[in-house]
Amino acid sequence: MDSSKTKFISFFAQNNELKSFKELEKRKDKNVQILTDDLASLDKLPKIYAYIIVGVKYQSRWYLKKDMVTYFNEVNLEEGKKYYFNNLQKWSFFKGTSYEFNPEFWESNFFEKVPDLTKDPKWKKYGKTMWATEEENNRPYLGLYKIVAESMRKELQEKGDRFESEISEQILKPYYEKLKKNKPEEFTDYSIMYNKFTLIYPKDLTIVLNPIRITNSKGEKQIRYFVVFPDTKEVYEWIYLKPENSESASWHYGSEIIDQLSVVTKWNFSYDSLEDKKFWDNYILKKENGTYLYLKKIE
Repeated sequence: MDSSKTKFISFFAQNNELKSFKELEKRKDKNVQILTDDLASLDKLPKIYAYIIVGVKYQSRWYLKKDMVTYFNEVNLEEGKKYYFNNLQKWSFFKGTSYEFNPEFWESNFFEKVPDLTKDPKWKKYGKTMWATEEENNRPYLGLYKIVAESMRKELQEKGDRFESEISEQILKPYYEKLKKNKPEEFTDYSIMYNKFTLIYPKDLTIVLNPIRITNSKGEKQIRYFVVFPDTKEVYEWIYLKPENSESASWHYGSEIIDQLSVVTKWNFSYDSLEDKKFWDNYILKKENGTYLYLKKIE
């Protein structure tokens, strides 16, 4: 544990009770490393199972991560513990080749912070292309330890998954089925991608935008946009973007959505959320004399 008692790393090693690679799924470990010299018995796991737990305390809460999961052989468990603990040398726990503690250890390797990519010297080269989405998703977590940020992002994703399921099953699906019944010529059918609705929303979950491809009775396909207010369960069609016939025969129309939205905001399917207040306020929620300018009720 570090001197501030807000970070620690702990080591665990035990005899491996699993007998084959097929049983690895029981532990659900990620990024597993398997070290063995027994090439004649690759179906058998090594004898020792080891891993570390890394912890960071942030705002009175501990965030933990299991890492460096390794299976390996040693003459016995005690020797295995020594072997695995010796990884500290590779992880810069000591200064150079000495046994003097390296204080930078607590700010590197397992304790790195989320960087501001816009300050990276290579930002001009990669910022508009390779790093654009990562930089957008990193913004809420800048300066936090990656362990903390990853845990927060996972919790947010789990919350988002539950939210999306509720919006899809309780509001959108019944709404589109109702449109098919009440307006069969205009809303003959609708199609979704990857067996789920595409939902775009800010982190506060106060509003949802759903782009969806609608087919009319003539077989013409258009991407149309619908807005859900979760608190009231009201649904409107967003009419700022004028529907255009989709010429693509593919079931996947994601690139069309990205292209169409690009005139009013920056978004793609890798975004955790859409935190563009100007977009929501000026292109979705804008009113005149108490009436939405770009939202239209369709029953």
